[in-house]
Amino acid sequence: MEFQLQSPKTLTVRQPEVITLEKVVIQRILDDPLAKKVIVWLEGIQHPVELGDLSNENYDNPEWSNESLLASVQTFISALPDTTI
Repeated sequence: MEFQLQSPKTLTVRQPEVITLEKVVIQRILDDPLAKKVIVWLEGIQHPVELGDLSNENYDNPEWSNESLLASVQTFISALPDTTI
């Protein structure tokens, strides 16, 4: 599918950036009880990360702790193949 714009639109597209993580720094945590999601922002990673281990049917089962949050982030990072995010 496609459509024509009424006037040209200039976009700045970010090129892929390769980073090497030596440590993981959690900059922000969003605990959204209505959506039953736990989302974190990690230093060096441009996109927020939803923690599946702590979200949806796993939300409040049991209530997450700092230790379970760190374990969930470690599981997420460990499961990523190199150069994929």
